[in-house]
Amino acid sequence: MTMGLNLSTESSLAEFANVDALPDPELAIALLQNFDLALHFDSYKRPALQVLALRHGSRVIDIGCGPGMDARRMATQLGRGGLSVGVDISRTMIRSARRDGNAAGSRLEFAVMDGHHLGFADGYFDVARTDRVLEHVEDPQVVVDEMARVVCSGGTVQAAEPDWGTLTVDCPDEDLAERVIGACRDIVIRNGRVGRGVAALLRRAGLLNVEVSATTLLIRTYDATVDCLYLLRAADAANARGIVSPAENDAWKRYIRTSSEDGSFVASMCIFTATGKKIESL
Repeated sequence: MTMGLNLSTESSLAEFANVDALPDPELAIALLQNFDLALHFDSYKRPALQVLALRHGSRVIDIGCGPGMDARRMATQLGRGGLSVGVDISRTMIRSARRDGNAAGSRLEFAVMDGHHLGFADGYFDVARTDRVLEHVEDPQVVVDEMARVVCSGGTVQAAEPDWGTLTVDCPDEDLAERVIGACRDIVIRNGRVGRGVAALLRRAGLLNVEVSATTLLIRTYDATVDCLYLLRAADAANARGIVSPAENDAWKRYIRTSSEDGSFVASMCIFTATGKKIESL
């Protein structure tokens, strides 16, 4: 599938924080669907879903579900008595999720909802998860607290997040690379260092037996660089704020393009997945 969709928002990845305000929200949907097909995302996503050990009859919720790919995947493992719910703050994303139909053999529902204020009773779900969402939200701790609230005693909460502070790019001009990466981490991404803190977020929400895994994503292609790492957008944001000069911005983009074409481009970033249990005292 062709990537390089070139969403042009500079700050806080507003295409995900406020998809419905985009001139063409369908571009954000296509971008997420491309993410889902990318092998480097599958390298962490598949093990993360396996850790949940979903059972027939379970009720699960995916916070920030986007077009609903993961909610649909989980639904196929729950049997006829199970329920998979996907919620997202974007009406556009939920329309797309509903448009793609149900999952055979289990209930699958989607709702427009803010992860900071989940409209479900305490303890309603067996599993609550979120994936690459806390980096965009206003208050990651409030979202995790809500996830813990709606999970039953003995239930599971999971959060998977990239840490943009771990982003590395091989570039001959190391100083320029550091400035662009810094703009990506601190300007383009709302909560750029949230990945390293996911275990602490779960513990502060009262979850126990928190386990953490880390997966390094390796990026070698131009399209993945544009769509997954936002390195061109970050250079534009840095240029707008005087962090890099126009000439440096042009040189950076030229380097990304030429090194991708000749096969020498290498970038990497770590995604952290934290999984914890809600164990209430008797």
